[in-house]
Amino acid sequence: MARPAAERLAGGPAGDVRDQIVRSAAALFRKRGYATASLRDVAAAVGLSKAGIYHHFATKEKILEAVYDRAVEVLEADLRRALAVEGIEPRLRALITGRVRAIAEEQDVMTVFWQERPWIAPEILSGLAERLRRYRHTILELIEAGQRTGVLRDDLDPHLLMLGLDGMTGWFYHWYHPGRLGVDEIGDQLWRLGWTGARNPEQVVAGQPGGL
Repeated sequence: MARPAAERLAGGPAGDVRDQIVRSAAALFRKRGYATASLRDVAAAVGLSKAGIYHHFATKEKILEAVYDRAVEVLEADLRRALAVEGIEPRLRALITGRVRAIAEEQDVMTVFWQERPWIAPEILSGLAERLRRYRHTILELIEAGQRTGVLRDDLDPHLLMLGLDGMTGWFYHWYHPGRLGVDEIGDQLWRLGWTGARNPEQVVAGQPGGL
């Protein structure tokens, strides 16, 4: 006979339990709002007692901080995977399509990241902002490398191009609903949209699709 959820969680690795608390809390905060959802609500969603929650997080605020940390880690992990790919164009494609997929998989977390900022302590936001600054700077360097090597158009401001690519997928958490187009198809179409405008047409061989 299957064990109750609380018993299964209590017997699992601490990291798995924390992960489940963060995921469940993110879904709850997204649906009800951070201010409305109580620690008791989080405990019930996970299948633990409040004491079980306190074993992993001292306060509801600490859970929210963990949700925010996860959101940034989702983006950082996607970037690391993209940078492991060889070539400027394949890296950019992996970045855009991978980011769309990652945001879809962590939609609760990413939604809370943007909608609950007033509840995050300034010093926590400052640290997250620095990580995001490094994240965007790495993308900027990738774009600049693409311009230097002739893969990308050099008549576009690289910082503006970086912000455009960031913004093109940044709101995906808000408007995405499973439906006619799957996540991979959406990611591919957004990639083609961005690549068509950013690629260097002189690098496209006549009669070839130019990476589209």
